[in-house]
Amino acid sequence: MHFVETTERLIRLFDEAGLAPELLQPWPAWKVFKHFLREPVEGAASDTLVQMGAYIDANGPRIHLYFVRQFSDELAHELPERDEQLAHLVCDLVFPAASPRAMRFHELWSQDFHSHSAFIDAVESDAGFQTLMNAEPVSSRVFWEEA
Repeated sequence: MHFVETTERLIRLFDEAGLAPELLQPWPAWKVFKHFLREPVEGAASDTLVQMGAYIDANGPRIHLYFVRQFSDELAHELPERDEQLAHLVCDLVFPAASPRAMRFHELWSQDFHSHSAFIDAVESDAGFQTLMNAEPVSSRVFWEEA
């Protein structure tokens, strides 16, 4: 699949799993996203980011858990000066700000680990991530963001 087709592919995977992008349940959404990360893409290099933190919006403080697949120039891994981000495919799960443990800003990048498995293990063992996996989101969305 070409990287510009990834949004449709991820939404299709959520649909096949019986998940609505507007109200994703954390653990099933993560399982689908992990599967999606194993699918190769053409036309760009990709990295993964899992980010969590508390932010204030019109509804007050909210905790956001982001699953992001970032797409960059294919030569970015070989030539650091060409690290041109192209786009992000984002799953944003939004929770009420009820857990101080999950409120601290924290992010994990796949590129900081020696393997995909080590990245997944680090994400799943993170205390804030575990807290949010057992919380009930108030909303979610899947969107494409040009860099």
